[in-house]
Amino acid sequence: MDAQGDVSLPILLSSFTASASEGRIVLRWRTESEVDILGFRVLRAESREGPYEDISGLIPASGGVSAPQEYSFTDTHVKEGEEHWYRLEEVGTDGKGKVLRTISQKTNQKESRLPTELFPARPNPFNPDVLLSFRLSQEDGRGWVHLGVYDITGKLVREWTWSSPGPGFWEVRWGSRDVRGRKVGSGTYLVQLSTENGTVLTQKIARLR
Repeated sequence: MDAQGDVSLPILLSSFTASASEGRIVLRWRTESEVDILGFRVLRAESREGPYEDISGLIPASGGVSAPQEYSFTDTHVKEGEEHWYRLEEVGTDGKGKVLRTISQKTNQKESRLPTELFPARPNPFNPDVLLSFRLSQEDGRGWVHLGVYDITGKLVREWTWSSPGPGFWEVRWGSRDVRGRKVGSGTYLVQLSTENGTVLTQKIARLR
């Protein structure tokens, strides 16, 4: 049985990102399916090792759905020029918490002046999952942002869009499925990052058999 049919996996998290803007950090995450989940908590620390504290309280989950769901939480109690570490924790119906992913985000003027960059996908080649990560500049973070995966003929296979996400680091996990949830075949694909500001960045990735 594949991962989507395995009820022992309560949640499939496809992305957890952070972006800084005007004295705040916005956390966003996306799930592909949810089973036996009450909700989520966002934890914060001043270092990767912790200690972490709950800053969000329980954020209710959509509950028992197999369709993609998106969530967000804004941390307004951030220190200028310092790096903040965040953990996303799922809370099961039994009340127990489980850490899903840990990321960091720094708020300072220097960070916001860094240019937009599409980082090398990892791993590459891949099978079946690949992490697509990029950084948005202050200018590019102000408008819409589109990340797309295309086959070699230019046909759109999978896409993600954001509206004014702000500057910062973003990461998306692609599990080799198209917009309809079907598995894609092996071969070469193009990843393209484009913004309302006119930035367009492209790279090749290869899916193994």
